[in-house]
Amino acid sequence: MTLARKRISAIIACYKDEQAIPVMAARLRATFEKIGVDYEIIFVNDGSPDDTQSVLEKLAAADRHIKGITHSRNFGSQNAFTSGMKLASGDGCVLLDGDLQDPPEMIEEFYKKWIEGYDVVYSRR
Repeated sequence: MTLARKRISAIIACYKDEQAIPVMAARLRATFEKIGVDYEIIFVNDGSPDDTQSVLEKLAAADRHIKGITHSRNFGSQNAFTSGMKLASGDGCVLLDGDLQDPPEMIEEFYKKWIEGYDVVYSRR
């Protein structure tokens, strides 16, 4: 019996993260390709006053895996994650802050636990 290929939705809450976003996107792509899953990357611009919006538009135009959501104002990271989860189409979601404090490479270990049967996997800083 062959297991169906999993699809992961990465949801990134962004606030004043315009410089980190392209780095986050590249690291997420590399991680997902390494573990061999289908994926989507959903950046949620939580009312950033910087150039986050145009950075997201350029990334989404260049990569079909990337989607962007823009809030009209800052609602907080939990609401940003909720917006992303409403759009997500994956079998599972990974929630990350846009400032790279959450290393995307940890997803590989989370994925292993998910495959083992865990419903929720998280880490602590």
